[in-house]
Order: sequence, then C-alpha cells, then structure tokens
Amino acid sequence: MARANGDFLMRDTDRRAGSRKATIYSATGDILGRLELGAYDAFNHYFDIRVAGAFLVLVGDHPNAWEGKWVAEVRETTSGN
Repeated sequence: MARANGDFLMRDTDRRAGSRKATIYSATGDILGRLELGAYDAFNHYFDIRVAGAFLVLVGDHPNAWEGKWVAEVRETTSGN
C-alpha cells in the first residue's frame, strides 16, 4: 500500500498463523521502519486503499478470522520505528 507522498508498506502475505514483518519504504526505496503484523487474511477481507495520507491496516484477533476487524493507522513511534 502507498501513501500520497509515495512512501509504501510491503508485508508478507503468508496466510499461516503467526506474526509477520512488514517494511515501510520511502518513495526513493530507503527503509523507514519495520513492524509486526498478524497473518494476512486474503479470503475474508478485501481492503482496497489505493492512496491515502496514512498507512491503514485491518486489525483483529477474533478466533473467526472474518469477524471483529477494525481499521488502524500505522504511525511512527518516538524512537522512529
């Protein structure tokens, strides 16, 4: 997914349970940060955001993968991660 300024977030789309790394890159390809995301849910939620001012992800921990999702914004921490 990409922000309006050209920065983009790439994530692992492995559907197996467990934590997955995502990397945020600048528009020029420099790594800006990394974060942990859960497994990618390719079947239950098509979340198409073309260009936004922020990185938006679906979050949820309900035992049924198709229930209890909400939208969250990915932000930098004070340490820059």
